[in-house]
Amino acid sequence: MNQTALETCFYEGTLRHCRWLPQRHDFSYRLCMVWLDLVEADTLLQRRGLWSARWPAAARFHRRDYLGDPRQPLAEAVRSLIQERWGWQPRGPIRLLTNFRHAGIQMNPLSLYYCYTADGQQLEAVLAEVTNTPWNERHHYLLDLRSMNAESASANTEKQYMYTHQKDFHVSPFMGMNQEYRWELSVPRAQLGVQLEAWQQDQKMFTASLQLKREPFDRRNRLRCLLSYPLQTWKIYAAIYWQALRLWRRGIAYCPHPQHVPANNFKASSV
Repeated sequence: MNQTALETCFYEGTLRHCRWLPQRHDFSYRLCMVWLDLVEADTLLQRRGLWSARWPAAARFHRRDYLGDPRQPLAEAVRSLIQERWGWQPRGPIRLLTNFRHAGIQMNPLSLYYCYTADGQQLEAVLAEVTNTPWNERHHYLLDLRSMNAESASANTEKQYMYTHQKDFHVSPFMGMNQEYRWELSVPRAQLGVQLEAWQQDQKMFTASLQLKREPFDRRNRLRCLLSYPLQTWKIYAAIYWQALRLWRRGIAYCPHPQHVPANNFKASSV
């Protein structure tokens, strides 16, 4: 495959988290994520090497780590899920922002499927695939962007998409369910930005953001990513528990999983 024609690339930069209430708590770290065109994956990652979808590798794209039946092509599974739950189907390319398995460990708190129009020029939707730890449950939010394309941008305009919806999936044991999510997403080009805020009534409780820069998926960068971010998914896993310990030691209230508490206690535990 001609490397210069690839849509698949790396996005490298910084992840930041900030909890605003009841106490401020923030951290950031560098990371390198893969932007994978799901059509290109069929040929790009079939060989043996450091990066593979078919063979054991230092960084491996494993189909079963994502939605749907592992025997079904992932792009087809995305279209089917959107059709089943929301009644329409994306028409164009689907590109996935994610972490591959590193040294056998998969850890993706958030993967994003960017669904394009048939001509590949505009975003129709972003499907957010959220995984919680330690419950290892998976949930999907659809950000339907079709109505926002009436004033959509030319290829040179840095359009920002805004989307709001209710939280309905338990993620952090230190954050309740009675919240609203507010997303801000850029069109992925040389830069990629994602910001997610959690609001409770009129108070901003939490902000997570990605600020990433595009790098080619070439041999040099494939090696550099592994050397610069060794065992990245292991470190993400460790960071989740380390930050949870820090919150616990600071006395932040614990919010049990809503399925694991009596129904009459749900409201109190979610505040």
